[in-house]
Amino acid sequence: MPLDPAQFLSGACVSCHASDKSVKSAIPGLIGRSADDIVDAMVDYATGKRTGLLMPQIAKGYTREQIEMIADYFSSLEPQ
Repeated sequence: MPLDPAQFLSGACVSCHASDKSVKSAIPGLIGRSADDIVDAMVDYATGKRTGLLMPQIAKGYTREQIEMIADYFSSLEPQ
């Protein structure tokens, strides 16, 4: 069964953003965060309002619609 588009797009995120809350990391987890928080952060990175080493470049690679799909996907999941 093929992945839905939101799940496919979110695949790149999980390589850095741990899905397991028990993993200690400076990079915050996304699962269970509100969609609005994720969208706001991604848009801030994309527009330069928020700085970082990788996220500004990554965020610029997504459309607003894709960012919202990713945010909705992560916010719909239950933390482990």
